[in-house]
Amino acid sequence: NSYDPNDKTCLEGNTISPEMVGEYVHYIIRFENTGTFAAENVVIADVIDTSKFEINTLVPQSSSHDFFTRINGNKVEFIFENINLPFDDENNDGYVAFKIKTKPDLVLGDEFTNTASIYFDYNFPIITNTTSTTVEEPLSNQDFDFET
Repeated sequence: NSYDPNDKTCLEGNTISPEMVGEYVHYIIRFENTGTFAAENVVIADVIDTSKFEINTLVPQSSSHDFFTRINGNKVEFIFENINLPFDDENNDGYVAFKIKTKPDLVLGDEFTNTASIYFDYNFPIITNTTSTTVEEPLSNQDFDFET
């Protein structure tokens, strides 16, 4: 199992409860310049599934470097201009975090997935892992009878 420093994570994890439907879920996309030259610009492109998410609720939260956001249709881009991201291990990584609301009509068993593409300058994109989150009832043992 290899470690890829360019990845995407849903902070809510693999499941959300039905009460979370229509609320914000949070994502973080991490990137690392593993090349042999500083990256002048980094662009993270993320195509949002508008059957599962409300694109107009997307809110950038935080990042490692200055950036701006461009949304065109269902494609969001986090653009790090003149980031000059070095390739040495001490300083070669960054991230962007955002939140977005799910559609309010998701039901038990519905799954939403998300993947991002990370562009370092004019190189081919690095595709992140695909996050997958399912609407599920939380497992609970609150009704367990310890007396029996």
